[in-house]
Amino acid sequence: MIRIVLLFFALCLSLSNSLVAQETDRYSSTVIDQEILTLDFSLAKESLNRFIRQNKISLISQNEGKSRLVFNLRMDSSDYQLFDTLVAGLGYSVRKNVKTVSNDQKVREVELELNYLRKKRSDYQDLLQKLDPKVESSMGLWKEKMNVDERIFQKEKELVALSKKANVFEVNLEVNDETTSPQNSKVSFVNMPGMEYSYWIPESPAWGISTTAYQGFFLKYLFTRGKSYGLLGVYKSTNLSESDSSTFTDLFSVGFGQDFYSRYLGRGSRKYLNLYSGYNLGLMFASGSSRKTEIFYLAPSIGIEWYKNKYVLLDSKAAYLVPFSYNLQLRGWTFNTSFNFVF
Repeated sequence: MIRIVLLFFALCLSLSNSLVAQETDRYSSTVIDQEILTLDFSLAKESLNRFIRQNKISLISQNEGKSRLVFNLRMDSSDYQLFDTLVAGLGYSVRKNVKTVSNDQKVREVELELNYLRKKRSDYQDLLQKLDPKVESSMGLWKEKMNVDERIFQKEKELVALSKKANVFEVNLEVNDETTSPQNSKVSFVNMPGMEYSYWIPESPAWGISTTAYQGFFLKYLFTRGKSYGLLGVYKSTNLSESDSSTFTDLFSVGFGQDFYSRYLGRGSRKYLNLYSGYNLGLMFASGSSRKTEIFYLAPSIGIEWYKNKYVLLDSKAAYLVPFSYNLQLRGWTFNTSFNFVF
């Protein structure tokens, strides 16, 4: 019997908490700040405008440019669920910040003050009915009553304004064309020096020009999150016995590179296993015992970020190095591993 009574009280308490929670959430509103990139800007604009017309969404403001569109909208919960599904299919979400604002405490304070003012007005009315209107003190009470009436009016206006925000979703949506010109792109600069190890295997090494393999150590400096970087280092032959005085045994290299994330694989947003493609363009100062020369090169690559956060980045890549001179004897695969850190 005692267990049944305890269970009954627990059930009542749970229902009471649920009702209190619902009552507390009566005057809550949600603010969403979102930015998306879309490959079909015209289609995204048309879809959003059609949704606003068909669902009679409250359009607070709209700012439209050639490749940028900003909406400020207000809608209820059911409309927002449909809107959120629509936006998710239009492009890639760069950011989405959701903030719930509760006005319940403010509403309770206004209601409490209104009750107090109405009681005060009622007391003034009772006193005025008992006093002679010609008496000087009644004029003072009348002015006090008028002042209370004005305060009641202002509080009622405030309560109406707060009620209009109940269960409302206010959406600030920015839509950008992903194929825009560089002036519309946002570049985030970083300061991440690091080191890179590279192993280079020429496909067709030739006597007097190249050896079977080179290994190199480089300073790798990342300066955008994109990511763009500079390289400075040297390749050295791993087998000097295969070379003569004219063979290139040391190749000092300086270059610039960029890596690009796939829009279909998270755009590099994960901490682990981000795939990317890129390129490295640079100049090598090649030298042997008896000659020196300069060689421009291009090296397209594909790689993977093993781990990254705000402070470190560890990745590996394979690149195919294509020199513009001695192409047949020097072109080949390079395998690289790098580590960068915030300085």
